[in-house]
Amino acid sequence: MIDIIIPAYNAHDTLYKTLSSIALQTIKDKVNVYIINDCSKKNYKKEIDTFKDIFNLKEIKTKKRLGPGGARQYGIENSDSNYIMFIDADDQLYNPFVLNLLYFNMDKGYDIIIGKEVVNGIRGDYKQSNIHGKIYRRAFLKENNIKFNNTKYSEDNSFDQITRNITNNIIEINDPVYLYVENKNSLTSKKYKDQEKLTQYLYNRIYTTLELQKRNVDPVKIANILLRGYTYAYLTVKTNKSLNNNKLYKKCYRYELMFLNYEKYLSENEILENLLKRVNCSNIFANEILKDFNKFRSKFKEGKK
Repeated sequence: MIDIIIPAYNAHDTLYKTLSSIALQTIKDKVNVYIINDCSKKNYKKEIDTFKDIFNLKEIKTKKRLGPGGARQYGIENSDSNYIMFIDADDQLYNPFVLNLLYFNMDKGYDIIIGKEVVNGIRGDYKQSNIHGKIYRRAFLKENNIKFNNTKYSEDNSFDQITRNITNNIIEINDPVYLYVENKNSLTSKKYKDQEKLTQYLYNRIYTTLELQKRNVDPVKIANILLRGYTYAYLTVKTNKSLNNNKLYKKCYRYELMFLNYEKYLSENEILENLLKRVNCSNIFANEILKDFNKFRSKFKEGKK
C-alpha cells in the first residue's frame, strides 16, 4: 500500500481537485490517503464524505499548528504503509496512470522513485529542491531516521537534499507524474516575506549539512550543497532591494563559518563555474563576479560581531 499524505491548512477551496486526481487513479485501491488538518478553521468532513466510498481516506488533526513540514511528519508517524508519497493540497497527480507507473517500480527495492513534475501545465524535469513527484520507501526513512524539521519554509528542500544524498538506490522515471499549481493565496506566498524566506532557506541548508555530517556523507557533496545555497543567497540579495541585509548577516553568520570548513573541497574554478551558471553571463566578468561574491561572504563574517 501507498500512504499519500496531504498537509492541509484552510485548503477547502483547492482540496477537491487534489482528491479528484487521486479518485481517478487506476489503482486507487492501493492507497491510504491522509488529510493532515493542521489547525484549519473548520474540519474536512465534507471532503471526506465526498470521497470516502471511492478510496481509503482519513482526516488526522494536529494538536497545534505545525506548518507543512511538521504536518507531513505527523502524517508519517500516524500511518504505516510500506511506501509514502506527499501531495500538497493545491496540487494534483498528473494523470490516472501515475500511481500504477510508480507501483510497477516499487517491488524492485528502490529507496526513492522520482517522476517528472509539471508546473502550471508546462512540462518540466523533476526538481532536486522539493519532494513533489517522488515516492519513498518507509523503511529507508525509518532506518536512517530522516524527518522533516520544524521550520515553516524550505523544509521540503532540506528533506529532499538529505534523502537524495544518503542513498544511490534511486530510479528516475522519464514521465510526468505531478502537477504543481502555483497558488498565490497559499500560506507560503502570503505569510512569509522574502526576508524570512531567505533566512529559513539558509537555516535549512545548515540543518541539512549537520544531518549529512551525522551520516558521514562525502564532504564534496556537502561542499556543493553549501555552495549552491550560498550562490542562491548571493543572487537573491543582489536582485531584491527589499531585504534587510544587515539583519540577514547577523542571523545567518553561521553559514559562512560552515562553508569555510568545506571550501577546501572546492577549487576556485568550481566556485566560479557555479556563479557563472547562475548569473548567466560571459567569462569576461568572471573575476569581478568572484570578487563580488567574496565581498558578499565577508558580510556574514562581520555579522557575527
